Amino acid sequence: MLKKVVIQTLVLIVFVCNISFSFATGEEPPLPDNSIFRQTIQLTNQEFSGGTAWAMGLEGKDTTIIVTALHIFGPACGLSSQIPSENLQSSIKSVNLIDVFTGKPYGKVTQVLNIPDAKPNPLVSKDIAAYIADKRLKVTKLYVSDQLPVTGETVWLAASVIAGAPQWVKLHKATVLSAADSVIAIQYDNPNLNLIGTSGAPILNKDGKVVGVNIGLRLRNGVPMGLINPSTSFKPMIADALISYKPY
Repeated sequence: MLKKVVIQTLVLIVFVCNISFSFATGEEPPLPDNSIFRQTIQLTNQEFSGGTAWAMGLEGKDTTIIVTALHIFGPACGLSSQIPSENLQSSIKSVNLIDVFTGKPYGKVTQVLNIPDAKPNPLVSKDIAAYIADKRLKVTKLYVSDQLPVTGETVWLAASVIAGAPQWVKLHKATVLSAADSVIAIQYDNPNLNLIGTSGAPILNKDGKVVGVNIGLRLRNGVPMGLINPSTSFKPMIADALISYKPY
Protein backbone atom coordinates (compact mmCIF):
# COMPACT_ATOMS: atom_id res chain seq x y z
CA MET A 1 0.00 0.00 0.00
CA LEU A 2 2.81 2.40 0.92
CA LYS A 3 4.62 1.60 -2.32
CA LYS A 4 1.46 2.40 -4.30
CA VAL A 5 1.07 5.80 -2.57
CA VAL A 6 4.72 6.70 -3.28
CA ILE A 7 4.36 5.84 -6.97
CA GLN A 8 1.16 7.91 -7.27
CA THR A 9 2.88 10.84 -5.55
CA LEU A 10 5.83 10.71 -7.92
CA VAL A 11 3.51 10.65 -10.92
CA LEU A 12 1.68 13.71 -9.57
CA ILE A 13 4.96 15.61 -9.07
CA VAL A 14 6.06 14.90 -12.64
CA PHE A 15 2.66 16.01 -13.95
CA VAL A 16 2.73 19.30 -12.03
CA CYS A 17 6.31 20.03 -13.11
CA ASN A 18 5.40 19.46 -16.74
CA ILE A 19 2.56 21.97 -16.49
CA SER A 20 4.87 24.52 -14.91
CA PHE A 21 7.56 24.13 -17.55
CA SER A 22 5.08 24.61 -20.37
CA PHE A 23 4.81 28.26 -19.31
CA ALA A 24 8.45 28.83 -18.32
CA THR A 25 10.89 27.18 -20.64
CA GLY A 26 13.97 29.02 -19.42
CA GLU A 27 14.51 30.69 -22.79
CA GLU A 28 12.35 33.74 -22.13
CA PRO A 29 14.04 37.16 -22.22
CA PRO A 30 14.32 39.29 -19.08
CA LEU A 31 11.34 41.54 -18.45
CA PRO A 32 11.97 44.13 -15.74
CA ASP A 33 9.23 45.14 -13.35
CA ASN A 34 7.62 48.58 -13.65
CA SER A 35 7.82 48.70 -17.44
CA ILE A 36 4.40 47.68 -18.89
CA PHE A 37 1.21 49.64 -18.19
CA ARG A 38 -2.50 49.93 -18.62
CA GLN A 39 -3.57 53.50 -19.30
CA THR A 40 -6.58 55.60 -18.41
CA ILE A 41 -6.67 58.61 -20.70
CA GLN A 42 -8.34 61.88 -19.77
CA LEU A 43 -9.31 63.84 -22.87
CA THR A 44 -10.64 67.37 -22.81
CA ASN A 45 -14.20 66.04 -23.14
CA GLN A 46 -14.17 62.43 -21.88
CA GLU A 47 -12.18 59.66 -20.21
CA PHE A 48 -11.45 56.18 -21.53
CA SER A 49 -9.17 53.23 -20.94
CA GLY A 50 -7.52 51.17 -23.64
CA GLY A 51 -4.41 49.62 -25.04
CA THR A 52 -1.09 48.91 -23.39
CA ALA A 53 1.88 51.25 -22.91
CA TRP A 54 5.53 50.73 -21.99
CA ALA A 55 8.55 52.73 -20.91
CA MET A 56 11.14 53.29 -23.64
CA GLY A 57 14.70 54.51 -23.30
CA LEU A 58 17.03 55.87 -25.96
CA GLU A 59 20.76 55.33 -25.73
CA GLY A 60 22.57 58.47 -24.60
CA LYS A 61 19.39 60.25 -23.42
CA ASP A 62 17.87 60.61 -19.96
CA THR A 63 14.35 61.04 -21.29
CA THR A 64 11.80 58.35 -20.50
CA ILE A 65 9.23 57.92 -23.25
CA ILE A 66 5.95 56.10 -22.72
CA VAL A 67 4.98 54.36 -25.96
CA THR A 68 1.63 53.05 -27.17
CA ALA A 69 -0.34 52.65 -30.43
CA LEU A 70 -2.01 55.62 -32.11
CA HIS A 71 -5.14 53.74 -33.17
CA ILE A 72 -6.33 53.42 -29.56
CA PHE A 73 -7.31 57.10 -29.79
CA GLY A 74 -10.24 56.23 -32.02
CA PRO A 75 -13.12 53.82 -32.62
CA ALA A 76 -10.93 50.86 -31.59
CA CYS A 77 -11.38 52.04 -28.00
CA GLY A 78 -14.91 53.38 -28.32
CA LEU A 79 -14.27 56.94 -29.44
CA SER A 80 -16.58 58.34 -32.11
CA SER A 81 -13.69 59.22 -34.43
CA GLN A 82 -9.92 58.90 -34.69
CA ILE A 83 -7.86 61.67 -33.12
CA PRO A 84 -5.06 62.56 -35.56
CA SER A 85 -1.54 62.47 -34.21
CA GLU A 86 -1.12 66.23 -34.65
CA ASN A 87 -4.16 66.81 -32.38
CA LEU A 88 -3.11 64.61 -29.47
CA GLN A 89 -1.35 67.40 -27.57
CA SER A 90 -4.46 69.55 -27.55
CA SER A 91 -6.81 66.60 -26.90
CA ILE A 92 -5.09 64.79 -24.01
CA LYS A 93 -5.12 66.33 -20.54
CA SER A 94 -3.40 63.45 -18.75
CA VAL A 95 -2.72 59.70 -18.86
CA ASN A 96 -2.77 57.62 -15.69
CA LEU A 97 -0.40 54.65 -15.78
CA ILE A 98 -1.15 51.42 -13.90
CA ASP A 99 1.09 48.35 -13.78
CA VAL A 100 -0.51 45.86 -16.16
CA PHE A 101 0.40 42.85 -14.00
CA THR A 102 0.03 44.09 -10.41
CA GLY A 103 -2.45 46.96 -10.66
CA LYS A 104 0.02 49.29 -8.95
CA PRO A 105 -0.57 52.95 -9.90
CA TYR A 106 2.50 54.87 -11.07
CA GLY A 107 1.09 58.32 -11.53
CA LYS A 108 0.26 60.31 -14.61
CA VAL A 109 1.89 61.90 -17.62
CA THR A 110 0.70 65.13 -19.20
CA GLN A 111 3.22 65.75 -21.97
CA VAL A 112 2.42 64.26 -25.38
CA LEU A 113 5.21 63.85 -27.90
CA ASN A 114 4.12 65.24 -31.25
CA ILE A 115 5.03 62.67 -33.95
CA PRO A 116 4.06 64.37 -37.24
CA ASP A 117 4.27 61.30 -39.48
CA ALA A 118 2.25 58.96 -37.22
CA LYS A 119 -0.88 57.42 -38.75
CA PRO A 120 -3.23 54.78 -37.34
CA ASN A 121 -3.62 51.20 -38.56
CA PRO A 122 -3.83 50.00 -41.38
CA LEU A 123 -0.56 51.92 -41.80
CA VAL A 124 1.14 49.55 -39.36
CA SER A 125 4.61 51.10 -39.52
CA LYS A 126 3.18 54.56 -38.69
CA ASP A 127 0.85 53.47 -35.87
CA ILE A 128 2.67 54.95 -32.88
CA ALA A 129 2.01 57.47 -30.11
CA ALA A 130 4.15 58.55 -27.17
CA TYR A 131 4.26 60.68 -24.03
CA ILE A 132 7.17 62.19 -22.12
CA ALA A 133 7.38 60.91 -18.55
CA ASP A 134 8.20 63.14 -15.62
CA LYS A 135 11.59 62.20 -14.13
CA ARG A 136 9.86 61.51 -10.81
CA LEU A 137 7.92 58.64 -12.39
CA LYS A 138 9.62 55.47 -11.10
CA VAL A 139 9.48 53.21 -14.15
CA THR A 140 12.01 50.91 -15.81
CA LYS A 141 12.99 51.58 -19.40
CA LEU A 142 13.07 49.00 -22.16
CA TYR A 143 15.55 49.57 -24.97
CA VAL A 144 14.86 49.14 -28.64
CA SER A 145 16.63 47.05 -31.25
CA ASP A 146 18.03 48.73 -34.36
CA GLN A 147 17.59 45.55 -36.39
CA LEU A 148 14.65 43.60 -37.70
CA PRO A 149 14.12 40.07 -36.42
CA VAL A 150 14.62 37.32 -38.99
CA THR A 151 12.05 34.87 -40.29
CA GLY A 152 11.76 31.94 -37.91
CA GLU A 153 13.11 33.90 -34.92
CA THR A 154 11.33 33.52 -31.58
CA VAL A 155 9.87 36.68 -30.08
CA TRP A 156 7.56 37.43 -27.15
CA LEU A 157 4.60 39.73 -26.58
CA ALA A 158 5.01 41.42 -23.19
CA ALA A 159 1.45 41.97 -22.00
CA SER A 160 -1.37 40.74 -19.81
CA VAL A 161 -4.09 38.91 -21.75
CA ILE A 162 -7.71 38.66 -20.64
CA ALA A 163 -8.09 35.00 -21.68
CA GLY A 164 -6.16 32.10 -23.16
CA ALA A 165 -3.31 32.11 -20.62
CA PRO A 166 -2.97 32.45 -16.83
CA GLN A 167 -2.90 36.02 -15.59
CA TRP A 168 0.57 35.55 -14.12
CA VAL A 169 2.06 34.84 -17.56
CA LYS A 170 3.85 38.02 -18.69
CA LEU A 171 5.41 36.84 -21.95
CA HIS A 172 3.62 35.15 -24.85
CA LYS A 173 5.81 33.28 -27.31
CA ALA A 174 5.55 33.72 -31.07
CA THR A 175 7.49 33.00 -34.25
CA VAL A 176 8.36 35.59 -36.89
CA LEU A 177 6.70 34.74 -40.22
CA SER A 178 8.10 37.72 -42.12
CA ALA A 179 9.85 40.99 -41.29
CA ALA A 180 10.21 44.25 -43.20
CA ASP A 181 10.33 47.91 -42.29
CA SER A 182 6.63 48.15 -43.21
CA VAL A 183 5.35 45.34 -40.96
CA ILE A 184 6.42 42.29 -38.98
CA ALA A 185 4.09 39.29 -39.08
CA ILE A 186 4.19 36.78 -36.21
CA GLN A 187 2.32 33.64 -35.25
CA TYR A 188 1.65 32.99 -31.57
CA ASP A 189 2.39 29.55 -30.17
CA ASN A 190 -0.92 29.73 -28.32
CA PRO A 191 -3.70 30.43 -30.85
CA ASN A 192 -6.25 30.88 -28.05
CA LEU A 193 -4.83 34.12 -26.64
CA ASN A 194 -7.39 36.91 -26.32
CA LEU A 195 -5.32 39.97 -27.22
CA ILE A 196 -7.97 42.63 -26.61
CA GLY A 197 -6.30 45.53 -24.81
CA THR A 198 -2.75 44.66 -25.90
CA SER A 199 -2.43 47.19 -28.72
CA GLY A 200 0.74 49.15 -28.07
CA ALA A 201 2.47 46.39 -26.09
CA PRO A 202 6.14 45.67 -26.89
CA ILE A 203 7.43 42.62 -28.75
CA LEU A 204 10.77 41.43 -27.33
CA ASN A 205 13.61 39.38 -28.76
CA LYS A 206 15.62 36.85 -26.75
CA ASP A 207 17.87 39.62 -25.41
CA GLY A 208 14.94 41.62 -24.05
CA LYS A 209 15.24 44.32 -26.72
CA VAL A 210 12.03 45.66 -28.24
CA VAL A 211 11.73 44.72 -31.93
CA GLY A 212 8.21 45.98 -32.45
CA VAL A 213 4.90 47.26 -31.10
CA ASN A 214 1.77 45.13 -31.21
CA ILE A 215 -0.84 46.64 -33.53
CA GLY A 216 -3.41 43.92 -34.16
CA LEU A 217 -4.34 40.59 -35.70
CA ARG A 218 -5.20 39.22 -39.11
CA LEU A 219 -6.40 35.73 -39.91
CA ARG A 220 -4.08 33.63 -42.07
CA ASN A 221 -5.63 30.33 -43.11
CA GLY A 222 -7.90 30.62 -40.11
CA VAL A 223 -4.99 31.14 -37.71
CA PRO A 224 -4.45 34.53 -35.96
CA MET A 225 -1.36 36.34 -37.25
CA GLY A 226 0.02 39.27 -35.26
CA LEU A 227 0.78 42.53 -37.06
CA ILE A 228 3.69 44.42 -35.52
CA ASN A 229 5.06 47.93 -36.06
CA PRO A 230 8.82 47.33 -36.49
CA SER A 231 11.32 49.10 -34.24
CA THR A 232 13.22 50.10 -37.39
CA SER A 233 10.21 52.25 -38.27
CA PHE A 234 8.94 53.71 -35.00
CA LYS A 235 12.29 54.32 -33.26
CA PRO A 236 13.50 56.92 -35.83
CA MET A 237 10.08 58.59 -35.74
CA ILE A 238 10.29 59.02 -31.97
CA ALA A 239 13.95 60.11 -32.08
CA ASP A 240 13.15 62.76 -34.72
CA ALA A 241 10.13 64.00 -32.73
CA LEU A 242 12.29 64.44 -29.62
CA ILE A 243 14.58 66.86 -31.45
CA SER A 244 11.79 69.42 -31.80
CA TYR A 245 9.97 68.57 -28.52
CA LYS A 246 9.34 71.48 -26.17
CA PRO A 247 7.46 71.09 -22.87
CA TYR A 248 4.11 72.83 -22.88
